[in-house]
Amino acid sequence: MASVVGYGFCILFVSFQVVFGQPNPPTMVQVENITHERAVLTWKPPENENASDIGFKITLDGPATTAAKGSFNILGNKTSFTLMYLGFSADYTASIQTTSNGDASTLVNSSFTTLSVGCGNLMFTPGVNLTSLILSWSCSGDRFPNILDPQVANISVKVEDLNTGQMVDIETNQLDLMEINKIAIMGRYGQPVSGDRLRYFVTITSISGETSAFSNDYNLTSPGSGFGIFPSVILALLCGTLAAIVSTSFHTF
Repeated sequence: MASVVGYGFCILFVSFQVVFGQPNPPTMVQVENITHERAVLTWKPPENENASDIGFKITLDGPATTAAKGSFNILGNKTSFTLMYLGFSADYTASIQTTSNGDASTLVNSSFTTLSVGCGNLMFTPGVNLTSLILSWSCSGDRFPNILDPQVANISVKVEDLNTGQMVDIETNQLDLMEINKIAIMGRYGQPVSGDRLRYFVTITSISGETSAFSNDYNLTSPGSGFGIFPSVILALLCGTLAAIVSTSFHTF
């Protein structure tokens, strides 16, 4: 009697999926080197993450009008990022999270306020052919705000006539930006006349709403009759000539 012994086999297919999980957030997050228009966000990458697989996402929240507001993606194991084009004297919140394999860690926030810009030392210079009056000023910090600067929302000039007490707003079409901190005024108050006692006010307003106001007096106190230095010189020459004549006559006698 014959018997048949059979041998069977089974193939087991095992499938599995690697789940990386949420990466750990960065630590020691802080904002350093804060100026009037920029700041540096620094952090320490998480230690238990593969440095080649991680990145960071930074979100900056601040004034609605600032060009710097938004999100920034950083690849690699970086430790700092410079936030630029900020408004001066403005409040911001920088948030950062670790990104890895399509996932992101919890957010870590750091709030800061940019420095203010104080302007002053208003000075006057007559324009070419005396057709305008040039106002110049200086500001603290690393910038000089001006009309064309995106950080500046508005600049205005007012003039107070100290003789009459009248306050006048200078129209925009009578203002001409010459340099980064120099502006020319045309019209009546760009051509002061003899006897004028004028006080000029300059106000610079930033996109964050901060204002920097300063003023100075401009007095033109020479006589209104038109006599200036030349009649004085002529008078001195006449007096000198008369004295010489008297002296000569005295010695003749």
